[in-house]
Amino acid sequence: MRKRYAVAVLLVFMTAPAFGWPGVVLLKNGALYWGQYKNVSGVMAIDARTPDLTTAIRDYPLAGVTSVVVHVQRPGRPFFTSDGALPDEASCRRLAQDLDTINTLEMLPIVVLFDPDPSCQLKNAKAYAAAASAFQQTFGKSRYFLVCITDRCDDPAWKKGVEMVREVAVALRSVAPAQVLAAGASKAAVNENLLKGDAAVHLIMARGVSVRVAQAPVIEIIEPSALTVEVLETVVTKTIKDRTYGFVIDFADGPASSEVLGRMFAVVDALQKAAYPGSAPDPADTASLMPGEKEEGFLSLFNGRDLTGWLQITAPNDFIVENGAIKLVGKAGGWLRSWHSYGDYMLRLEFKIVDKGNNGIYNRCGPLGRQSRMGFELQIFGDPAEMTPTKESCGAIYDVRPPDGHFFKPGEWNAYEVICKGDAVKISLNGHVIHDVRYDDIEAMRPRSRKGFIGLQDHHNTVEYRNIRIRPMDGAPSEELR
Repeated sequence: MRKRYAVAVLLVFMTAPAFGWPGVVLLKNGALYWGQYKNVSGVMAIDARTPDLTTAIRDYPLAGVTSVVVHVQRPGRPFFTSDGALPDEASCRRLAQDLDTINTLEMLPIVVLFDPDPSCQLKNAKAYAAAASAFQQTFGKSRYFLVCITDRCDDPAWKKGVEMVREVAVALRSVAPAQVLAAGASKAAVNENLLKGDAAVHLIMARGVSVRVAQAPVIEIIEPSALTVEVLETVVTKTIKDRTYGFVIDFADGPASSEVLGRMFAVVDALQKAAYPGSAPDPADTASLMPGEKEEGFLSLFNGRDLTGWLQITAPNDFIVENGAIKLVGKAGGWLRSWHSYGDYMLRLEFKIVDKGNNGIYNRCGPLGRQSRMGFELQIFGDPAEMTPTKESCGAIYDVRPPDGHFFKPGEWNAYEVICKGDAVKISLNGHVIHDVRYDDIEAMRPRSRKGFIGLQDHHNTVEYRNIRIRPMDGAPSEELR
C-alpha cells in the first residue's frame, strides 16, 4: 500500500512568518509567534482532506487563511513503519514538498504526527518517540512548523495515549529543545494532565476542549454541523480578542466547502470593516479616470480628496491625502486595503517615491497574513537611475522576479499598469512591459491566490499615489469567495 499523508487548511488571525526563518516558532505569554512579524491574535482553522495542496491553497487567503495543518497519518495511511522509521523516499519527498510550499507562502504548518486508528499505530511508546525524533531531524533542518503530537491521545483505540505523548515530548525536547509542542484529548481532565510536570506540551489542540484550561493556549476543534452563523461569528471574534484561543473546523471527509470559506470571508471582512476606519468607494466617482476609461469599464479607487474606498488597517494618519495624492507619512507598518476584493482586473495608478525609499502594491492578497507572499507585491523602490534590476528593485514582483528592464524615473511620477487575468499577469511601468508571465510557470507563484484585495503598503518610507483606477474583468467587485 502506498503511504500518504493528509493536509488540512488552517485559517489564522495573524501576520505570517518570513521565509528564511526556519524553525522559529515561539510561545510567549500564551500566544504563538513566528517569523518576521510576530503579532498573533489567535488561530482560526479548517481541517480538511486536500488532494492537491498547491491548487487548493489558492482559494484560502481571501477567507483569512495563513497556515496549514498537515496530518502525517490518516486511517489506512500509516506513514511510519511499526518500529518508528520513516517510510520510502518518495513519501518523504511529497511531504517535504508540501511543507516547503507552505513555508514559501509564509504560512505556518501545524504537523499532527500520530493518529489513534489501529492501521496507524506503532508497536510501543519507544517506536512513537523514535518516529517523532526521525521526523523532526529529517524535516526540521530547513523548515519551520508547530508539532501537534496528536489531538486525540485519550481515544479508546490507544490504551496509553497520554504516556505516549509524554515520551514523545521528551524525545522531541532532546533533539529540538526550542520546538513548540501541542497535544490534546477530549476530556478537560486529561488536557490538564498533559500540561503537568515535565510533559513539555505547550498548548492544547483537541475536540471538545474546555476553554477553562487557562494555563496554556487552546485550539478547539469544532464539527461543521455545530458551526451556525452565530457560532462562527462568536469564535472568530474570540480569536481576535483572546490571543490564547483559536479553533479548527474539522472537515474529516473531504475538502473545505466553498460555502464555509465564503462565510468566513464575510465574517473576517465585516470584523475588519468594523474595527478600522474606511468606507466603500462611490461608484459615481470619476476623479481618477482618464478620458475614455469610464466607457471602458474603469472605476475610480481614489477621489483625490480623502481615503474613501480604502480600509485603513494601520495607525491613524499613517496615510494622508495631500495635493490630490495619497501620501504615506507614518511608520506604523500597516497598510491600506481596498474596500472590495477582485479576481481578474486591470489596475492603473501613478506613484512617486523618495530616493532609496522602499514600498509596494499588494495584488490579490488576503485580509490577513503576509500579503506579499500569499498574493504578490509589485515593488516600488527609489532605485538609482543606473541600477541593474533585481528581485527587490522597482518593478519587481517582490522576491520572485526582477523586471525586464529599468524604466523607473527617480524623483518623478511613474505609471503602473497591472493586468491579472486568471493565471496570466502582465505589468507595465511607464509604458514598458516588464512582466508577461503565468503563475504556473514560476514555482514561487504557483500556489498563490488568484483573487483578493489591492493594498498600499506602509514600509516606513515616504511614497505618494494618485489616479488609482481599476477595471474588474470578472464582473462586479467580489464581496465573497466565488
